[in-house]
Order: sequence, then C-alpha cells, then structure tokens
Amino acid sequence: MQQAFEIGLSSLIVKKEGSFLLAVSGGIDSMVMAHLFVGSPYKKIVILHCNFMLRGIDSDKDEALVRGWALEHQIPFFVKRFDTAGYAADKKISIEMAARFLRYQWFQELRQELGFDWIAVAHHANDHAETTLLNLIRGSGIRGVCGISSLQGNIVRPMLGFCREQIEAYAHKQKIPFREDVTNAQLDIPRNRIRHAVVPELAKINSGVVARMRENGIYLQQARDILLELTYIKRELWCRQDGEALLFDIELIKKDKHIAFWMFELLYPFGFETGGINQIVNLLHGRTGQKVMSYSHILYKDRDYLALVPKDTTLPPNFTVTQHESSGYKIIPNQKIAALDADKLQLPLSIRLWKEGDRFIPLGMKGFKKVSDFLIDVKIPLWKKERQYVLCCGADIVWVEGQRIDDRYKVTAATKQVAEIKISQNCNE
Repeated sequence: MQQAFEIGLSSLIVKKEGSFLLAVSGGIDSMVMAHLFVGSPYKKIVILHCNFMLRGIDSDKDEALVRGWALEHQIPFFVKRFDTAGYAADKKISIEMAARFLRYQWFQELRQELGFDWIAVAHHANDHAETTLLNLIRGSGIRGVCGISSLQGNIVRPMLGFCREQIEAYAHKQKIPFREDVTNAQLDIPRNRIRHAVVPELAKINSGVVARMRENGIYLQQARDILLELTYIKRELWCRQDGEALLFDIELIKKDKHIAFWMFELLYPFGFETGGINQIVNLLHGRTGQKVMSYSHILYKDRDYLALVPKDTTLPPNFTVTQHESSGYKIIPNQKIAALDADKLQLPLSIRLWKEGDRFIPLGMKGFKKVSDFLIDVKIPLWKKERQYVLCCGADIVWVEGQRIDDRYKVTAATKQVAEIKISQNCNE
C-alpha cells in the first residue's frame, strides 16, 4: 500500500518536494493517510485537526489521539476548535455544511500563513461512491456524478485509489491507532444509509462496484472538463455583464434545442439546483417582473432578457461631498456624480433605498412626481429598480442616484457654492 500511495500521489502533484498540510480527524482513513505520509519521501508535513465540539468528550478524545500521535512522530500539530452548531444556526445551514465550510476556510488560511503547497484530505474510494449516489438522488447534473476529484486547486486526495476494506486491513496490520465516530452508524443520516444499506446491495450485483464507480468518475470528470469549455462558449454567446447583473438574451436561448440543460449548467454555480430548472425555463415565457431565487441569487424576467443578480447587495453605497466655487465649475455628465446648490443643502445627507410614497421634483419639471412612476418612465428594469438608492436632505429627496437630481436643488446662475456628491460602491472606488 505504501508504494501504491507514493505512486498515486506523485502522479497528482508537480513539485516532488512539495509541502503538505494533513487534515487528520482521528478516524481510520486520515490516520492511515498520515502514517503513509510519514513513510513517504514527502517530509515537509504538518498535522491539522478540527475539533467541531459536536460530540462532547468524544471530540476531545479525537483531538488528544491526533495530538499524541503527532508528538510521537515529531510532526508539527495545529488544532482549531469551532462552535459549529452556533455557526450553522446563525447561517441557517446544516451542521454538515457548516463543518465543511469552517474546516476548509481554516485550512486555506493556515496554508497561506505557513507558505505550504498542498492540503491533503483522506477521502477514499467508498467516499467517492457514496458521494456519487447522494448527488444522483439530490440532482446535481454531471458535476455530481463525477463524485470527488483527486485534485481540486491546492486540495489533494491521495487515498481515492483505496477502498475502505484495504484501509482497514492496512491499519490493523500496521497497528495504527484510530477512533471510530459513533455517529457513522446512525442510519437517519443519508450518507450512512447509503454506506450501510445501499452500497452492500449494489455489491451483491457487482462485487467491484466501488472500484467501478471510481473508474467511471474519472471518465466523467474528463467529460465535465469538456462540458465546461462548451459552457463558457455558450455563456459568451448568450450573456453580457451589466454592472452586478448577468443578462441572458431570451431570444437566443429560445432558439436552442437543449434549453434546460444549458440553463442548468450556466446557473448551477449561482445556487440553482435541478429541481428549479423547470421554473427557469417557464420564466423565459413568463411575464415581465417574475423571478426565481436560489439561496444566493435572484433571476428576474425582463422584456428581452433574464437578469441574474446577487441577493445580498443591500448595503448602501458610500458617498463623498466636495464643495467648489461655482465660478468656473463645469457640470460633467456622470451617473455617479451629482452637482447641487450647496447653500440649499442641510448636512448631514443620507442615502437609502427608495420606498413606496417617495416623491421628488425631477430636474426640468415643475411639480412632484412619485419615484415609482419616474422609474417606470425612464424604463428602469425591475432588478435595478429594487436596488435604486436615493440621496436625502432631511425629508427631501435631492437625487435619485444615477438618474435625476431634484429641480429645487439644481445649480443656477445664482449659485455661489456647488456641492459635488460622488457615489462609490466601496472605499477604494
């Protein structure tokens, strides 16, 4: 197994003297991986352990085992404790998702801090098979049936060539210490049910099912890479960027024979799952203003396009106020700059999203107009309308940001001082 491990690892990485952060939980898979690294030519290694504080004293015993093993083998050891349950509740995500995010975030932070090349995790062939089956059930397209990749950025998985039986046999032969997570036997957890009930049934049909799924996964990963290239071409043809929005040309999409397939491939990175693809296809024929949402993005139907925008863009933009002598001042058309009569303003100014009932006197008009009606008149699309900010001076709206100032605050021949307000989305703009 040692030789197969080294051959497999050397085929994945370019730098033969590479440095590795080893993610070691204390379970049999990661303890065997750590043992194999110790016996390999790759000597620049450190041990990382995440204590998710989910199993009380058992979590602490896992930490103690890994710490002791690292000390015995004189390997640098790093541990981090997480309030995983609290994080999951705060972000409204599952414990599994929370743990995954927290550990990989820490791994990457530590990798950069230490200047290491790789993060090694101990997923094996059975993990690959279980993940593939889970993804087939949940629906995740070709990405899901590819299973787990051996190499993903700076994350390397050198144990994918071994099945669970091989790892267990090697651990017992080499007397490698490990701890068993009792939750692995709980059948109410979907992955455990697949592990203990589904895969054994499949093995009755084909005893090599785990290895076969791994082989299929390698071929499918190559197919996925080809598909990504084609998806990029399709995106270039169908889409254009407009600020924070990605716009999809409806007429071009309607001409394609495989609309559902391509829309899934294009929108999956933005949180849209297979279950919502029919809604998205229907959106192409829906009325203006309809929308479909993922956990992170909103897809709006406009007249000629679908507009994809991120959900969390409710932080108001920054703005600066600079005062100028009116003599010689020239107003330059710019959606991010407004020139107002400084003497008519009362500081501080404030900026907020517009709301129903807001009104102002658009530049060039004599009477008040509702902001909602104004936005319709200037044909602001729905996705922009919901993100429209207004600059306020007390109760007055002095600027519908990027669109029109209020006529009462315009610069005239009688203006002595000009207040130049500049909008920026962040402090660096």
